[in-house]
Amino acid sequence: MRGIENALMPSFSADLTELDEEGIRWDVRQAIAHGFFSTMCTCETGQTLEENKRFLEIVCDEARGRILVSFTLLLDSIEDNIALLQHAEKIGVSHALMGYPQTFRPRTPEEILEVTRRVSESTNLGLVMYASDKFDFARFHPSQVPFDVFDKIADLPNVVSLKVGFGDPAMTFEAFERFGDRVLVNVGTPWLMGLFPMLQKRYGAQWFGGGSWEMWQSPEKPYMIEYFNHVMRGETDKARAVYWTLAKGNALIMGSIARGGDIGMYNWPFGKYISWSVGGNGGMVRQPAMRLLAPMMQGRKMQLRAMGIAPREPDAEFYVGRVKYAREKGAGC
Repeated sequence: MRGIENALMPSFSADLTELDEEGIRWDVRQAIAHGFFSTMCTCETGQTLEENKRFLEIVCDEARGRILVSFTLLLDSIEDNIALLQHAEKIGVSHALMGYPQTFRPRTPEEILEVTRRVSESTNLGLVMYASDKFDFARFHPSQVPFDVFDKIADLPNVVSLKVGFGDPAMTFEAFERFGDRVLVNVGTPWLMGLFPMLQKRYGAQWFGGGSWEMWQSPEKPYMIEYFNHVMRGETDKARAVYWTLAKGNALIMGSIARGGDIGMYNWPFGKYISWSVGGNGGMVRQPAMRLLAPMMQGRKMQLRAMGIAPREPDAEFYVGRVKYAREKGAGC
């Protein structure tokens, strides 16, 4: 687990009733073209359990031998999470990002450990802990991460990593100090990008957890990959030079991220738009989904241009999906 892992959102048919296999395969190939070492399938974007199984099958088939595949354990129940884990293990998935259903309301921290141990014992896949505020655990610790429980979870045999989903410096320090000698603590949020050289030097951080890292690059101008590689080689001057290219677009896009909101779910249409604007398939996703607003789209284009990347056009292609749009136009992608 060394490199950058992007997030792969499913593509659907025009009426959103079925998965668009061709569009999904296109995005797997795009993740490979970006230079990512792994692609994380988002399984909380409106799919049924059976659709998620098929989603993973398509991605694994297209990715086999070229890129690792992971997925999010954020289904409606612990039972569904376990069922998807066991299916994923059979078809070649590498690892999974752990999460907890909306229905999971533990009364004590020990209940978190019990449920997580049950999930862990159901599979041989590598599991990634998630230090996030999405699970309403603030009653157990003011950081919203029950650290004492995570200490015990980190010792489970197939727990291999922890994703830091906060940009708070104290939270980040706590995570790396507590867990860095046992699991591969990763950079899991863009708010920590600039700290990566320090985190790598002090703690040996060596991968970026699943996210829309296409935000800062295209296959032709893979700035994030270059930044990562320079840091890993100890070329800090070169890494800083690349980072300041990335920074040209930060002010233009971070406001759009904030406007998109994060209330336990992400703005999936915006995530698809980010990917599409540098070559991904695009297309809309099912409800519940936040709105993709014109200022967000414009901000994304301005960000890319600030970094010297030409955004894809026209927006009409995004709403249909690149593969379907090309098919309807009778042309190649």
